[in-house]
Amino acid sequence: MVPAIAYVTMLSGYGLTTMGAPFGHRCFFDARQLAMAFEVPLLIVAVGLLAGAHAVDITLGSIAAFLMQISMLMGGIMDSNNRW
Repeated sequence: MVPAIAYVTMLSGYGLTTMGAPFGHRCFFDARQLAMAFEVPLLIVAVGLLAGAHAVDITLGSIAAFLMQISMLMGGIMDSNNRW
């Protein structure tokens, strides 16, 4: 349900950030990253419970997935000329 709401939001013209890049403008759909920040940990919980994993493993996996999605969101929103 969360991804459906995110895609309707992006279709409406909201949930995106337009940034100036060196070679023009680019759109970053931050609603998609926010939706995945909630969706992926829930999938990890569902698969972990189905597989019979320990609660600690499920919790750590969900936290790691949430932090991964939030860091991807922050990396996409940053507007700088720095390259790694």
